[in-house]
Amino acid sequence: MPKSKKAALSAKETVRVIARLFDLYGIDRSLNRDRSRNGERFEQALYCAVRDGLLRLPRKRGARSKWTGKLGLELVQAIESLRVPRVPRRKPLSVAKAVEALRERHPKKWAHHLDLEKRFYEAKKFWSYTRRLAIWADRWHANHPEN
Repeated sequence: MPKSKKAALSAKETVRVIARLFDLYGIDRSLNRDRSRNGERFEQALYCAVRDGLLRLPRKRGARSKWTGKLGLELVQAIESLRVPRVPRRKPLSVAKAVEALRERHPKKWAHHLDLEKRFYEAKKFWSYTRRLAIWADRWHANHPEN
């Protein structure tokens, strides 16, 4: 069931909220203060309110990237396992060579994806080491190795 949207604020309520923000942040709200009418005072008040967590900006629209999901985690783990040198004192593989090797080893899964190197960096940004460690530590997480 979709969430119901909140009704928009009326003009009076909006003016009251902005006035309270002006008072809170010590911004002069007299009418003759902003003769240029460029809205800098309003922008400053809204910026401070968002910074302090009083207001939330809407999230980005559109679908989440599939590389922030399970497929991205699998890609990061596969490429990082290929990059680790098998023989001590050897340099790790570059990401480009690891992508080529991954495509050769698992053509059904990875061959049809374009720009896997770019997608690896996108997924790695989301699936940072700390996030993966938190999943590993949480026994009941869906992506835990034992589940």
